[in-house]
Amino acid sequence: MHPPKTSNLHYPDVTSRTQQILGDRRWDGNGPPHWLIGKAQGPAQTADEAYEERLKLIARLRHYTCDDPTAQAVAERHDHCAPRQRCGSGACPECGRTYCRWFVASGAAALKQLGIGISIISLVPPQLSVPIGQLASEHIHTAKQRIQATLIKAGISTFIGGIDISANEHKREFDPHFQLQAWILAPTDQIRPAESKLRAAIPKTSTVPRPVKIKLWDRNLAALGYALKDHFVRRVSYQREANEDGSKHTCRNTRDRPLRVEQHIELAITLDQAGLQARLILGGCRVVRTVNGPMIRPITKRQHDSDDQ
Repeated sequence: MHPPKTSNLHYPDVTSRTQQILGDRRWDGNGPPHWLIGKAQGPAQTADEAYEERLKLIARLRHYTCDDPTAQAVAERHDHCAPRQRCGSGACPECGRTYCRWFVASGAAALKQLGIGISIISLVPPQLSVPIGQLASEHIHTAKQRIQATLIKAGISTFIGGIDISANEHKREFDPHFQLQAWILAPTDQIRPAESKLRAAIPKTSTVPRPVKIKLWDRNLAALGYALKDHFVRRVSYQREANEDGSKHTCRNTRDRPLRVEQHIELAITLDQAGLQARLILGGCRVVRTVNGPMIRPITKRQHDSDDQ
């Protein structure tokens, strides 16, 4: 059975494929896939919660940016979002949740099809930071291209993931900025020989002391959900002091806090202009048409040879 199609959205950032994903009620509702999030291991966001988040964002945009026509246009677009007629905005909480749920189900199936061990890579390139007040959709597209190029150059040819954005702050050590980063799942046998190249390509700095983190994937769907999560935070860095008994040493730590109003609005406008698919990162995989709608699938050797001809 083919999933229902959404109406013609008339937005240049929404492809027909994205429209079809957003129109599929499997991803719009509260059925599978399911996963738990955070230290408390609570359930992932429900459809009703995403609906409430959309209304809150509309209210915030209209209240704080009544003189900004760009922000008001985003609010108007979100106000017309409805089941089977999704707005498709990259900033819409309901559309973002739907797209993420499709990605989790589709990405998990693609990784299972590979039939090999998978690891997670967190990449935080310091050069992909943007001062607060200067974030634009081009920064997301550039980050995606650079991350893909870095992975391929390191020897990782198959990967699935997404671009994340946080607002980073510290009282003294650096100015507030948006940090674009990537959360990637890829075959462990490709990551191991590429690790030294990744660390050389993305060296640590005073503002990003751990730009490359790698760990084995335990098949928890939350890792896929995190890659394209639509809840963004403000990361506040601070210096944790050592304990008198020596059990804890001095180090930098971070606390997650809600975005400030101006940060939230700036990010929403940028995500709206970039589009949902702008944050999706694929290598050695592609989104293909199936009887169950668009799905991510690994590119086989036969497909590679066909593409080269």
